[in-house]
Parts: sequence; C-alpha cells; structure tokens
Amino acid sequence: MDTEKIFCLNKRGKSSKEISKELNEDKREIEMLLIDNLQLSNKAIITKEQLKFALNKYYEKQGIEATAKELNVSAAGIRKYFKKANIELLHVKYFDKDNLTTNLINQIVEDFNRGIPAYQLAKKYNWHKNAIADLINQNGGNTTLPSFDINTFDIIDTEEKAYWLGFLFADGCVETKRSHVNLDLQILDVEHLIKFKNFVKSSNNVTCDLKQKHPRCRFSLSNKHFKNSLINLNCTPKKSLTLKFPTQIKEEFYIPLIRGYFDGDGCLTYAKKTKTLIRPCCGFMGTFEFLTVIKNILEKNNIKCCKLSHPKEYKYNTWTFQISAKSANDFLNLIYNQSKIHLNRKFLKYNYFSKHNFAVLMSDYQDYNRAISVKAKSFLKQHFNVDLDDMLIPR
Repeated sequence: MDTEKIFCLNKRGKSSKEISKELNEDKREIEMLLIDNLQLSNKAIITKEQLKFALNKYYEKQGIEATAKELNVSAAGIRKYFKKANIELLHVKYFDKDNLTTNLINQIVEDFNRGIPAYQLAKKYNWHKNAIADLINQNGGNTTLPSFDINTFDIIDTEEKAYWLGFLFADGCVETKRSHVNLDLQILDVEHLIKFKNFVKSSNNVTCDLKQKHPRCRFSLSNKHFKNSLINLNCTPKKSLTLKFPTQIKEEFYIPLIRGYFDGDGCLTYAKKTKTLIRPCCGFMGTFEFLTVIKNILEKNNIKCCKLSHPKEYKYNTWTFQISAKSANDFLNLIYNQSKIHLNRKFLKYNYFSKHNFAVLMSDYQDYNRAISVKAKSFLKQHFNVDLDDMLIPR
C-alpha cells in the first residue's frame, strides 16, 4: 500500500472512498492510516485508538451513536474527526446489497406493515436499524408514525377534500427537497388553520409568528405519501407559475374546489352601485391554464366573467379575471350558499351582502368589517393568548 500517495491524495481533499477507488486499495485499511496521520490537539477528548475502535464497530454494523455511548464520548465528536480525516461513512455498508433481492425487500416491508417493528427486523437480519428503516421507507412503508391522516387526498370524494385542495392550490407550499407541506396565513385567519388541522386529524400545533411586521400563523405537515398525493393532483412545488386544474376531480366537486381557491387567492371587495350604496366585486388570480378552466366552469353555471388579463406588474403566467358586476351576486351564492366549509372572513362578508340584497351603505359595511376583525382578535386572544391590539400599540 502506497502510504505516501494516500496521504498526498488526502491532502488534496480526496475522500477515503475516492482514494480507495483510485488506488484500488481496501477502504477500511486506508481509513485506519488516515486516522494514524490525523493531527489531534492536546485538548482533544477523543483518542486515535477510540476513533479506530469506532471505525471497526461501524464496519461491524454498529451505529456511531451506540459506539459513542460505549466509549463515553460524543457521536458528534467522532463524526467531526472522521470528517477532518476525509473518512466517508457509507450507510450502504450496513447490509449486503448483493443478497438484497426484490423478494427479500418485499418480505421485510410486508413484515413491517404486519406490525413487526423496524428494530426487531434489524436484529433478525443483523443490519443496522437505520438501514432497515431506509429500506422500508424507500419501498412503500413508513417507519415514522404520522401525526395525521396521510391518505386524506388519495381520492377527492367529499366537499371538504375538494375545498382544502383548492385552498392548498392557492396558499399551500409543497417543498421541493423535503416532504413538508405548509400553510401560512395572516394571523387573523388562524381559526382557518385550526379547521385544516382538524380536517387532516393532526396532532401538530398551529404556530403564530409575531416577530414579522405583519404577524402570520403557520401550520406544517411532513409525510412523503401525503406530499405525493398532492403532487398527483397538480399541487406541486413552485406551482404559482405552473398550476393546472386537476382532471381527475369529479364535476360535482368543482364548486367547492373553486371556493377553496377563491378563499385563498380570490378577491372579495366592493364597488359603487349607486351614489350611496356599494355592491360586492369579485376576481381571481392564478396561472392562465388554471384560470381558463375555472372561467369555463363558472360560465357553464351562468356566471358571466370578464376576459383574462395579464397585468404588467405580475410575473410571467400570472393572470387575473373579474366576475362581471351583474354576476357577482350569483357567483357568491353559487360558492357560499349552503357551503359546509369556508374562510370565515369572506363568508361573513358574503352573508352581510346577501342579507341586504347585495347593496349596503359604505359606512355600515366598514362597521361590519371592523366587527369581523374584533371577532377574529377575540379568537386569537382566547386560543393563543395573543392580544393583537396591544402588540400594535407604539411603545
């Protein structure tokens, strides 16, 4: 073994795996040499003998954490010096890949799904428990007990599922690299996040971020199957410029899906009807492909819509369209009348307009809007002990 060449390659930043491959030498023996050549300070609390012991245990399929406990040192310290020596830990060495047949993988996953814990399967096959867990998770199992119903969006067969899918289309964030799905709303809509939390039967907490200039509330879930179910329905990462209407949704669930999307990304404001009265005014924002389908669905329901437009200040493929002034009342009745799930803030505005035949005094409407905010602040105070008015008072 050419030790001089090994040390030379190591100084260049080559890992033990790369050196082993380049020189066609045993990786483990190279790593022992690298530990011998490692410069440890006088204050180091881990010796070279301990590092060699940890390396041998690693190749005997014992995890770093277990070895650190045995040596009464920190696992982070062992990893730190392995990294300093450019020793690359290969988790695939935890099991013999040559004997890893499809039948064996299926048997392991089947055993796990029948209730045999991963740690027992690790003992049975003499593998590291992390290797067993990775194998199960990569082949249809899930070793992390989910804190919610991960099958919620497998099939859209209820009004609530269609609604929340539409809401996630608007305000949901599906992360690219991790299995996280997040909902982030203005803090006065925190009650809506609790509705979603209850809908997916989650034990996760809704959190409030009070440090921002405009306080927010947030709810997060993490599960690969749940994320993939949403992706299959076109709720993808970075969807704001690529979103398309899901073709697998039955027609009977179009309206609740549109309601969910409107609650998230739609606009419910007002315009003058007469000199003294105002009427509701509604509009949508989204991708050209998604809004085109929504517009067609609404027009089939006799809701007149204006043409799609692309405001110059918006990004590529961000479009808008307005509901015709004469159809705004019909549109709101279509999506909100007899609805089981909705965003309180917008539903209450609809309810107020509806009770007054969609024509109200501006001052009365503004008073009612303030009442909606007071109700939302009261909920926030009761359930999160956050006094928003007190926070906003200048100190």
